[in-house]
Amino acid sequence: MQRTKPDQVIQIATVRERLALALIHIGSYEWWLPWLYLISMVIAELVTSLVQPRLGMIMYLLILLGLTIREADLPSLATRRFMLGLTLALPLRVLALALPGSMLRHLTWYPAVALLFIVAAVIVIGQVGISRRTLGLEMAKLPLQLRLSSLGLGLGAIEYMILRPRLLLPNMSWETLLWPALNLLLVMGLTEELIFRGVIQSLARRVLGHWTLIYVALLSSILHIVYLSIADLGFAFALALLFGVIVRRTQSIAGVALAHGFASIILFLGLPYLAQHTSPRILTLLSAMMIAMSIGGAGVSLRRWRRAPAPECGSAVSTGSRLRTLRRLYSMTYAELAVSTGISVRELAAIEHGLQPVAPEHLRQLRQILGELPKSIANSSM
Repeated sequence: MQRTKPDQVIQIATVRERLALALIHIGSYEWWLPWLYLISMVIAELVTSLVQPRLGMIMYLLILLGLTIREADLPSLATRRFMLGLTLALPLRVLALALPGSMLRHLTWYPAVALLFIVAAVIVIGQVGISRRTLGLEMAKLPLQLRLSSLGLGLGAIEYMILRPRLLLPNMSWETLLWPALNLLLVMGLTEELIFRGVIQSLARRVLGHWTLIYVALLSSILHIVYLSIADLGFAFALALLFGVIVRRTQSIAGVALAHGFASIILFLGLPYLAQHTSPRILTLLSAMMIAMSIGGAGVSLRRWRRAPAPECGSAVSTGSRLRTLRRLYSMTYAELAVSTGISVRELAAIEHGLQPVAPEHLRQLRQILGELPKSIANSSM
């Protein structure tokens, strides 16, 4: 079907409007502040890894102090909540600096430290008011999450080929692997994914919009600068980007948390142990089998995604009232929401006032940015 000239004019006007809104959004101070924070963390990590760890830790503390002070002065509620969530990334870096050697030498206190970070994340979650569903803590589609966890086998094997870490305990056996494996699953699996893909990603999408996945992937990749490997840094960024897409698509962090934990177990425990007790040929064969299993699990999951039904549209009035409540809850203007979702200001206003029903693709975009409306607020807004 050929487009008429009026349709083309309308489309050009819509593109110009979105471009103008994007330029206004990018030019705002609150949009640049998280990126300045990210650059500061990169500099601090380079100093920690290449110059002096103690000096790097001082820089991290100064960044944390500045972030805490600056967060209270920001006018936008959504940006204040996002910056509060970012404070969880700095303690994670201090924790990651102890990996992997210190972990196996201090097994008695390491789970307790991880628990402290989980408690800190829970406190931040309570302060910013993120729902369990928005965080990705729903256990729906459990078979799909288990299939996605098989990605960790292949990802761990690929990263082992890049880093080739040594066996960390000289007298390690299969019987003594259980406790370190549980530590890796708890810390590098559950804790990191809860903070990065759960808290930070859900808060960032209301501020950064379409840049959210790239930002969170870059932020979590900073933890890998310590290995001083460009190949591993690129792999970590691609992996974080993949995990972000999976969480956005499945609305759950269960699969990526298990995958991340399994990858760490394979990287730091499984393959280093086999490298000392088997021949290189057998090690290569086992690594290839793990990668093949991951590809198979990813292929089955991809087919399931393609068959997933589209979200229901709902009535224009109920959707509009919920949209108004959420937009006001996060102190977002029409222009900010338009930049984040790609929906024009006119369409947003028409949806909010019940003048037009929301299309399935628009509903999906709004859910990605605003999340789900809590029941208590939903009932009061009707």
